[in-house]
Amino acid sequence: MQNTLIEQQLGHPTLGDAQWIHNLSLIQRQVKYLDEIRTWSGTIKNSAEKVIDRVERMQKALDGELETLGQQFEQLKSVAG
Repeated sequence: MQNTLIEQQLGHPTLGDAQWIHNLSLIQRQVKYLDEIRTWSGTIKNSAEKVIDRVERMQKALDGELETLGQQFEQLKSVAG
């Protein structure tokens, strides 16, 4: 088999059409995986933001309840006092 001009200039054989198609297919598959990972990451991010929001709201509510209980306890102490 005779080397092509490009093969002669590069000093080594080049890829055939089948190999190019195979390599492109592999790259396309990887791009698809990246899209899937991006979607999963977005879902995880949104879920994490919901959890953080819930924790902040619960913390605020609990702080308010503790404040109220503290005030009520002080009132009880002064009445019983």
